[in-house]
Amino acid sequence: MLKKIHIGQSDFKTVLTESYYIDKSLYIKDVINAGTSLLVTRPRRFGKTLNMTMLKYFYDADENNRDLFNGLNIETEEGGIYMEKCGQHPVVFMSFKDLKSMTWESMYVAFVENVLNALKPFRQILQDKKLPEEDLRLFQKLFSEKIDIAHFNGLLKSLCHILFQHYGKKVVILIDEYDSPVIVAHTNGYYAQMVNLMRSFLSSGLKDNPYLEKGVLTGITRISKESLFSDLNNFEVFSITEPKMADKFGFTQEEVHQMLSYYGIYGKEEAVELWYNNYQFGKTKIYNPWSIINFVNQDGETFDAFWVNTSDNALVRELMFNKTASIRNDLEKLIRGEWLKIQLEKNLSFPELKTSID
Repeated sequence: MLKKIHIGQSDFKTVLTESYYIDKSLYIKDVINAGTSLLVTRPRRFGKTLNMTMLKYFYDADENNRDLFNGLNIETEEGGIYMEKCGQHPVVFMSFKDLKSMTWESMYVAFVENVLNALKPFRQILQDKKLPEEDLRLFQKLFSEKIDIAHFNGLLKSLCHILFQHYGKKVVILIDEYDSPVIVAHTNGYYAQMVNLMRSFLSSGLKDNPYLEKGVLTGITRISKESLFSDLNNFEVFSITEPKMADKFGFTQEEVHQMLSYYGIYGKEEAVELWYNNYQFGKTKIYNPWSIINFVNQDGETFDAFWVNTSDNALVRELMFNKTASIRNDLEKLIRGEWLKIQLEKNLSFPELKTSID
């Protein structure tokens, strides 16, 4: 019996155990070998959350997930040395993808709730009588519904310290879609407040934190250092232009052909490449995974632009209707098959969107 396909499922354990899974476990190796803090940017629907939940299951000291990785590439890579990290660290996992409030006030409430939800798995630490009284009081304060902006200045670092005291091991921080609230804030007019909050929040946990084992952020944009990461000079960035990790998000041609063969879809490789192989990460040709999964799920009978309308394209719309920018003329040239020569700007500075076409 063929394995089923989960459309839109991004939990690693569920996908691995219940559906067809393309092995991206060597992403764990890349993360372990990278610096302490790293940012990975990819388009939407390219498996960022799936890979982040894989990291959570791999590192999590509160669960025995070692069997999940039996038979995956990471298990035997370099003699299995990377598996020594499996189940060895407390993990703080949070996703900002659903933070889409229209006003600053409602965004702040949602942000606090999001952070508190990420702390819930650690409530049992309040029963740890070995912790110093000062740490226990601080931890109780973190669970309070009355957290104000001042708390975020050192929240992540304080949390890591408490978790280190309890577990005796450094902490892994995973933040998925870190840029989502910033994009929403820019669109709805409270960009400055959101950036200030995010800057203090991230800096406290990801810079000069002796209790941090690894900090991993994912997003669709690389927000400029001046805007958000001015205090974070230790970040290692893996964007779509970097050769490292190029094959860890999206599907390679070999992976697509294997999937088509598994489901008995033959003779359509060229058409699939024409429709869904329009990405290059580093020097690697990459297929859109969302489109491939939907195509296979329809037994290879329907070619369609499955990716359309799967995400909020507010930034693109803003640029398209910006009368001072020439992006519409440039896009029309591309549609006509003409070439554009541009200076690639890797960082996105939101205040400059209306003044710099790059």
